[in-house]
Amino acid sequence: AEALGQDVLLYTRFDQTSPAAFVNAMLDGRADGLIFLAPIVDSPALEQLSTKIPIAIASGLEVPGIPSFTCDNRHGVHQAIAYLVSLGHTKIGNLHGKLHLVDGIERLEAFRSAMAEFGCEVREEWIIGGEFHPVGGYEAGKKMLALPTRPTAIFCANDEMAAGLLQAAYAVGLSVPEDLSIVGFDDVPTAALLHPSLTTLRQPFEELGAAALKALIAQINGDDAAPHYQFQTELIVRKTTTSPKEDPS
Repeated sequence: AEALGQDVLLYTRFDQTSPAAFVNAMLDGRADGLIFLAPIVDSPALEQLSTKIPIAIASGLEVPGIPSFTCDNRHGVHQAIAYLVSLGHTKIGNLHGKLHLVDGIERLEAFRSAMAEFGCEVREEWIIGGEFHPVGGYEAGKKMLALPTRPTAIFCANDEMAAGLLQAAYAVGLSVPEDLSIVGFDDVPTAALLHPSLTTLRQPFEELGAAALKALIAQINGDDAAPHYQFQTELIVRKTTTSPKEDPS
């Protein structure tokens, strides 16, 4: 935005207002266009709003007629599970995110699909929600790791939950990665600073955000905007993963 000479306004309360009040706030002239980040607003509301003001979507649902930009959640999760299986893991748990968000839904569905593809049993007690934040990851991790039989590896739907899980493992006396392998998703800047550093899936935040902004400005200028585009993830192997012990109990 700075390079293109544009100012950015952040509106953070859209999920706490009624749809009518939200639409009125967005159309009061304060902005020339809107970028929705991981929206939970339903498709009809977005379609209606898009007839009144230029819109782009980043990390959210695909809406007809609105440019949207995402990362390939399904391929990314497949990469993570394939890597864990290559290390010898078959007992793999999952900390999933909020299931009213596209990333939460797709990453959980992809986990189940990849586990089935690689012939790994999906145990429901090893699938727990962590709300996409560190405290949620910590609490969900302690719950899972207290089970009579625990997984040898856990895939987390984002890095914040993985950070919480790492602390939960230490709290119950486990060593990472010797006793438990952990994989995150996103590759946020702090992922490399954790101890041990986090193995994770990198999604190209800067490229995704830039594409959404360029599509929005194109609409504002009356030009054709880019259609839906899906960015690929990259597996970043660090220090939280290794081969499993024979008996994880």
